[in-house]
Amino acid sequence: MKLLFVALLFLCVAWFADAYECYICNNLMTGACGDPFDKSKISNTSIVEIAPYERCAKSKIGTAVRRTKVNSTECPGAKNGCEPRMDDGVKAMVCCCDSDLCNQTSSLRQPIWLLLIALIICGLFVQS
Repeated sequence: MKLLFVALLFLCVAWFADAYECYICNNLMTGACGDPFDKSKISNTSIVEIAPYERCAKSKIGTAVRRTKVNSTECPGAKNGCEPRMDDGVKAMVCCCDSDLCNQTSSLRQPIWLLLIALIICGLFVQS
């Protein structure tokens, strides 16, 4: 039973430590990249794996939407979240996130419920 628990715990940790991917596109070149996002019309070449020091990002200036990867130092205070910015007098919203393909949503939030489910499952195995 302990071996099963250790294996399950390893899988939980490995799942969260795995590299992740981001969408790279903009709605000026591909209309499906805007809001709402239509991932069924985005090609696999628009998905890239990112380095540990990078984050997925989405920026919106007016109606222009850009989904990309950025160095984590360019992200708002926390690694997940949004902040308004001024770029040459133009108001922009920049959002960063650090989970697989997370820059596809309109609102970028960390899926904490996934971690909670994994912890609950691990806890149930410990009690058994």
